This record gives sequence, structure tokens and C-alpha cells, in this order.
Amino acid sequence: VIWGHEHDCDVSPQESLRGEFYVVQPGSSVATSLSVGETKLKHIAMIDVKAGAFRCAPVPLWTVRPLVIRDLSLVDSGLLRTDTQAIWNALAAEVNAMIAEGEEEVQRRRRELQAAPRGENSRLEVPELPLVRLRVENTGFETVNTQAFGQHFADRIANPDEVLLFHRRGGGGSGGGAASKKM
Repeated sequence: VIWGHEHDCDVSPQESLRGEFYVVQPGSSVATSLSVGETKLKHIAMIDVKAGAFRCAPVPLWTVRPLVIRDLSLVDSGLLRTDTQAIWNALAAEVNAMIAEGEEEVQRRRRELQAAPRGENSRLEVPELPLVRLRVENTGFETVNTQAFGQHFADRIANPDEVLLFHRRGGGGSGGGAASKKM
């Protein structure tokens, strides 16, 4: 069974609970959301079927834009709740570290792509800028303007308008709902 869905990529065949079939879950070939499940390297699967047996070979997709996601709790940061400059600086320091991680992944993927067999790969490129998402739990803290903040990184990340996602503790999970997002 090939389970087509949008997120987590898992091309290693998993035997069903009854042992009657195997499931391969390739996910989407591109990041469809800024979620943790999208941070792993994407793959496609080459499936070879012969005489009732099969072999599944993962093929990495080196040209998918890298995604770095982290969580930060301002409550645990030791910052003053109303010191917006210190909050801005702490968020910027975290985003800069995430950008460095994303840039390293871009370089790694470039090396892997160059080492791959040529042919059609000769025209492929790894996107220059990574996707970065910092999920910030900010219960009781001042927020920063996400648009202005993101513009400071516009030449270094692919998603400057979506780099920060604020949410409050007890807001129902990931903080992705409109009620918990601060702009």
C-alpha cells in the first residue's frame, strides 16, 4: 500500500499489524506546511516488484528547500516581560542560529547533489535560502511586530513574513490557530 498524504516522509516499508501487506508513506515531494514533520529530508521510493516480492529503494530529494523549526518559551528565558528590545534581541539570536543551521543543510545538500550520478541532476539546484519557523510561547510577554522582525532576515530566509509564530500557554496545542497568533 502506498499511503499518499502531505506530510511526514517515511519510505521504509512498514509491515501491517496482521502481516498481510506493507505500507510506504512517501509524503509530499515538497514542504506543504511549516511543521516539524516537514523538517526531515524528503524522498521518493523506487519500488521493484518481482514474483510476489518487492524491493523499495529510497531516493533522496536534495533539491527540496531545508526547513528549520524550533520552539522558544519567553517565560523560561529570564527576560523582563515588557522589555521589547531584549525580547527582539533574544528572538533574533535564536533565528540567526537557526539560519546558520539551515545554511549548513543547504551546503550539505549541494555536496550530496554534486556527488549524485549526473544526467538529469546536472540542471538541478538546491534552493539558496532555507525556511525558518520559530514558535514562541509568549504568555504574559510583549510581542514584536512579526512583519518588521521578518524583514531583517529577508535576504537570508525564504519566509521572512512567517518566521515567527506567537502562541500563549494553554492555547490548545501548536498555536497555529487564528485566535492564538499575534501579528
